[in-house]
Amino acid sequence: MPFRNRHNETPKALSKLGSPSSRILEICYPASGKIGILVHKDYIKDANSTLTKYGISLIADFDPTDSKIVKDPKFQSFSDKDQKSVAENIHRARLLKVLNRLHSPICLAVAKSFVAQI
Repeated sequence: MPFRNRHNETPKALSKLGSPSSRILEICYPASGKIGILVHKDYIKDANSTLTKYGISLIADFDPTDSKIVKDPKFQSFSDKDQKSVAENIHRARLLKVLNRLHSPICLAVAKSFVAQI
C-alpha cells in the first residue's frame, strides 16, 4: 500500500530536513505522489540542494496541466484535449487559492511570477 502523507505532515518533514518554514510560501499536491513547493526565489537553490541531499527527486519538467494528471473517474470518458482543459482549470484554481492565502506584498510578486511563466 502506498504511503499517504497528511497535508500537515509535509511542512514538519521539510522543517526536519533543514528547510526554514519562513521560506516556504506554499505546499500543494498537484498529482498523485507529487508535492509542489513554492519557495522564495532567493531560496530555490538552497531548497533544491536540501531536497536532493536527502534523496528527494526533483521533477524539472513536471507539467501540472498534463491531461494524464486528471484521475477523477467522471472525466475518464473525456478526450485528451478535454482532460487537458480540466487539468488547466484545476491548476488555475490552485494558483488562485495560493494567491489568496499569501500576504499582500508577497502576493503581488508571486502573481507577477505566475504570469511571466505563461
